[in-house]
Amino acid sequence: MNTEKDKNKALNKTDVMCWVAVTDRLPDSIGSYLCFWENCYVGMLFFNSNKEWCEMWQREKHTPTHWMPLPKPPCT
Repeated sequence: MNTEKDKNKALNKTDVMCWVAVTDRLPDSIGSYLCFWENCYVGMLFFNSNKEWCEMWQREKHTPTHWMPLPKPPCT
């Protein structure tokens, strides 16, 4: 049974995510990441095996300044 106290614990329990500067470190594996780049744009980019950032379905390359893993999907 979920009590009000349990609900409050769940609300206070969050995964802290921090931006990583690409000058400090690149991702360890290929995949999609939340990125920040030129003109304060935030979006999902794919980090490929050539260590390039691009949009998943386009060949256009981007140069993000920061990245972080994607958050976990919402619970239902």
